[in-house]
Amino acid sequence: MKLLKWSICLLIVLLPERSTSQNLISNAEQTPGLNQTGPWQYGVLGGFLFSTIEGDLTEQHSYIGDFSAGVYGTVQMFPPLGLMIELYYAGLGTGFASIGDSKLHLNYLVLPVLLTYEFRPKFTTGLGPYFGFLLNARDQGDDFEENITDLISGLDVGVKIGVYFQVSEVLNLGVSFNRGFINTQSGDRVSTFKQYNQSIMFTTSVNLTKILTH
Repeated sequence: MKLLKWSICLLIVLLPERSTSQNLISNAEQTPGLNQTGPWQYGVLGGFLFSTIEGDLTEQHSYIGDFSAGVYGTVQMFPPLGLMIELYYAGLGTGFASIGDSKLHLNYLVLPVLLTYEFRPKFTTGLGPYFGFLLNARDQGDDFEENITDLISGLDVGVKIGVYFQVSEVLNLGVSFNRGFINTQSGDRVSTFKQYNQSIMFTTSVNLTKILTH
């Protein structure tokens, strides 16, 4: 939860005050970021993430690294407000500090729906829910690997908060914090303890609409 609090504080510091609604509109139109004026913009995204599982009995859990890859679409609704929808694969899970190289790998197909706000030229924030659909789960160590998909909840729902920077018309960089609100445990383990996904993701996205229309 400390990471979530720091992420929210970061966004509050970054959000500047605007004097009038006219300034909001003119600034957004002059410098298009992720919130492109006009129709939907589409692209691909990929990156690296660090994830762990927080909650009951997680004192020995540690962050592990994996990758993400997928697609996105964004549209400007009311400058500088917009909507961004993503669909990507994410390799989540956690390490176990007390069990050597043992790791729990949870692979998801993730669908975030974010309200975006371009708070200054080339910088955009995004906030909204995400829906994660479990693809598979496995417990892996130095000399063993076990499929435990049946022991993990098939659905993860949480919140995603991010900051994005427009490097050029076609290239964007982003960092986001993701926190699940649904217990990852399934079956008899649900009533025993509650644990939740948590991750920090660094992404690079490419605007295919801009490339294909030039």
